[in-house]
Amino acid sequence: MIKTKDFDFMKVLDLSGNYLGYVKDIWIDFNKGSIAGVIIRCKGFFSKEKAVSKEDILYVSEFIIVKSLDHRACLSFKDIKSMDIVDRQGNIIGILEDILIDIESFEIKGVIVCSGFLDRIFNGKRILLIKDMMLGEDNILYFGNNESIAMNSLPHKMMGADKNDKN
Repeated sequence: MIKTKDFDFMKVLDLSGNYLGYVKDIWIDFNKGSIAGVIIRCKGFFSKEKAVSKEDILYVSEFIIVKSLDHRACLSFKDIKSMDIVDRQGNIIGILEDILIDIESFEIKGVIVCSGFLDRIFNGKRILLIKDMMLGEDNILYFGNNESIAMNSLPHKMMGADKNDKN
C-alpha cells in the first residue's frame, strides 16, 4: 500500500516514452472508495492541468505510463485534505491527513487521521476505514464505531549508539 504523497511529482510518460508532465494530485471517487486517476501538470510554461483516469494508467512504479489524457473536472485529494472528520454527535475526531491506497486495484483502504500536533506525539495517528465515512461540503462524517488502528512512533535504543553496548 502507498500514500498519496508517494504520487507527488511522479513523472508521467506516454506509450512512446515521451514525458507528458508530473503528478500534481490524485483524482478520487470518495463514494466508491477508490482512486479515479491522477491529475498531472503538463510540461510547458502555460500548460494546463489534465487528468488521467485509472483505466488509462498502464504502469505505476517510479513513474507512470498512460494511454491518454482526459479533460474532465474532478475532485482532487487536495480539495479534501485537512477537512475535519466528525462523529455522529458532532465531535471532531481529527483532520484528514492522508489516505492509504492499494496500488493494484486503486482502492482506498484507509484514511489517516491526525488530531493535532501534541496528540500525535503522545497518541499517534489513527487509521479509519473509508466505508464508514461520508463526504460532506464542510467536513467528513464518520459513522462507524470508534475503534481504529493507532500508529505510534516510540523512541527506541539504536544499536551501536552506546559504546558499552556489546550487541
